[in-house]
Amino acid sequence: MPERPGGSHESGPDPDPEKWWKEQQKRRDRSAPSWRGAGGLAPASAPPSPPGSGDRSLSRLATGFAVRLAASAFLFAAAWIWFHSELPGSREARSWTVDAVTRDMDFQAVEAWYEQTFGGSPSFLPMFRSKGETKAVFGGWKRSEAVLPTEGRLIRTFAEDGTGIRIAAAGGSAVKAVYAGRVLQVASEDNGKSTVLVQHAGRIVTIYGNVEHPSVQPNDWVEAGGRIGTVPAPIDKGGESLLYFAVKQNGKTVDPAEVVPFD
Repeated sequence: MPERPGGSHESGPDPDPEKWWKEQQKRRDRSAPSWRGAGGLAPASAPPSPPGSGDRSLSRLATGFAVRLAASAFLFAAAWIWFHSELPGSREARSWTVDAVTRDMDFQAVEAWYEQTFGGSPSFLPMFRSKGETKAVFGGWKRSEAVLPTEGRLIRTFAEDGTGIRIAAAGGSAVKAVYAGRVLQVASEDNGKSTVLVQHAGRIVTIYGNVEHPSVQPNDWVEAGGRIGTVPAPIDKGGESLLYFAVKQNGKTVDPAEVVPFD
């Protein structure tokens, strides 16, 4: 007797082939493993995550944060040690950093770009809003906030000297920075005195000549009134010594009276 579909030898009429094929499909589906979704992903009806999976996620997040924090602390410590040591390149790095934080921003260019782009000046910023209230000279330098380089008498004006002014002061008087800035140079002279150059905002450089016992060195930051050195002792007892003081902007000599209130 011929074998019927499904391997059966029972007698009777032949079964419907389509019905037989559907029965076979149902049997294979029941015996196959559960569906895992497209690409092996669990379907939306998949059972919930096992207990503790949320804690493991938080643990991984905390571990990642701790690793990043440790790496940041290590980099900060390495940078601090490099900047405060004499390792190769540390001096150049310090100079670059000081220059970057003290370099002037070109506010006129910013204002021109803002006006061209938005059709007006950025008056919401205090530096532009108060432009008519407090006049700042030389790119942010305010004459009212400058101090005298030393206590003494102005005996030679800029008009008479041509490059700077001469101030007569008692020996040992403090020589002070007239405005906040960075020390550019401390140059020793043959007579044992020094010339100190300080750079300020607005590309201004102040020059202090005939300074004794300088108390600063290049790249030092000084505030207005900060001590730079002293006026040397006079040749005659009870007499006075001279301090030379000059101001330059963009390499051009400027009358010191325009930036420092000598009157």
